[in-house]
Amino acid sequence: MTVGGAQFRVQRQLLQVFQGSPQGLVQQWAVKETVELTVSGMEWNLTNLARFYGAGVTAATAAAETLGFGGDMNVLHTALVYRHSTPANHTIDLYIWDAQPSGDMQFQFQENAHEFPVTWSANTATQMFNGAKPPANEEMFRLIRRITLAGWPRP
Repeated sequence: MTVGGAQFRVQRQLLQVFQGSPQGLVQQWAVKETVELTVSGMEWNLTNLARFYGAGVTAATAAAETLGFGGDMNVLHTALVYRHSTPANHTIDLYIWDAQPSGDMQFQFQENAHEFPVTWSANTATQMFNGAKPPANEEMFRLIRRITLAGWPRP
């Protein structure tokens, strides 16, 4: 469960080529692409916290749940789906084929609801959820807007 929505960020770093006198921009190429999804969870689920950190060992019994952390240099890879419902009853689905958490999360022990913010970075993926190779120019994410017609049920 998330609180306060999510933030989706796509940034492209461009190499610009100028020519002439005075110089004018004639061409640009993307040399770096950054895709990030930031959400804030509010559930005390230690398995999810381990995913948010990108590492950790969890265990559970009927009476307790534990998270052990530290000493693992690997960062978990995971696939993400984020669904947003718009005021117009449309649905926005964001699919990130391969993501890793930032590894930076802080939260406060307090009286109010606890929030667990995390930022996920998309990696260049070699496969989508179904195991197929992503189409050309779609190796990081897919964004789908599902249009709900008046009177139709929401998905």
